[in-house]
Amino acid sequence: MDWTLITPVITLLVGSSAGYFFTRLSKRQDNQSRERVADRSRIVELERQVALVGQAIVPISAAFQAILIKELTHIHTPVLDRLLEKVGPPSTLTTEDQINLEKELILRANDMSADIPDGERDAALMLPMVIRRAQRETALPQDQVLIKVVSVLPDSES
Repeated sequence: MDWTLITPVITLLVGSSAGYFFTRLSKRQDNQSRERVADRSRIVELERQVALVGQAIVPISAAFQAILIKELTHIHTPVLDRLLEKVGPPSTLTTEDQINLEKELILRANDMSADIPDGERDAALMLPMVIRRAQRETALPQDQVLIKVVSVLPDSES
């Protein structure tokens, strides 16, 4: 048997098999590495979104509070306007200010003048409750806040 021809063929087969094997192994490692990087970027994005949701939780009451304050603020009611400015956020209302604010809001809610629309009377009744809720939410430690995600499907027309 002539080994001079068989040896290069065997060497060629072994070398190409090893090359194929190492190329496949390298591609698999590259794919796994890319998947790990993609997983990390998805985790970072999820963490960013959770942080945004956490920031948005407390301001919901504050946003509603701001809407009510805007509806109640008038240039011709300086006492109430000064107290409304202190509501915040951040709130700078003292206990005395809060008592005075509630008295002023009761006066506004009970004022049956044609200048005061019903929506403003409703806002005057709701604002003290919203202020207390916003204060409670702000005082909660972040680890006690429970975030629930709710999906709402669009109404289907039948």
